[in-house]
Formats: sequence, C-alpha cells, structure tokens
Amino acid sequence: MTAARLNSALQRVLTWVYVGFAAAIFVAGIVKLLNGDNIGWLLLLFAPITVLIGHVRVARIRAQRAKPSELP
Repeated sequence: MTAARLNSALQRVLTWVYVGFAAAIFVAGIVKLLNGDNIGWLLLLFAPITVLIGHVRVARIRAQRAKPSELP
C-alpha cells in the first residue's frame, strides 16, 4: 500500500470515528430525554459540535498532506 492510500484510509477512518461518536452522543441524548433527564439537551447540543470538530481535524490533516514539505 502506498503512503497516499494509507493517508486516504486514515482520513476515512477518522471521519467515520467522529461521525459514529457523534451519533452515539445523539442517541444517548434522546434516551436521556425520554427517561426524563435534562442532561439529554446538552448531549443533543454536543453531537453537532463533535461532528464539526472532527471535520476541522480531518480537513487539517488533508491540508498538511496536500502541502509540500517546507523542510530544506
């Protein structure tokens, strides 16, 4: 496997990890709300923030990989 394919695979894995984590937080928030616990609102608000953080981190990795090395 080439380095480019490994980087691409790493980006896909990280993206799905963040999406899966956000989905788990979202589901936990709904369950908490259905059980009458108000902390569910915070979980529901935190899920999209988690997706946004993951998107920014993966975008930074892509930008680092696309930019040529500035070392002499």
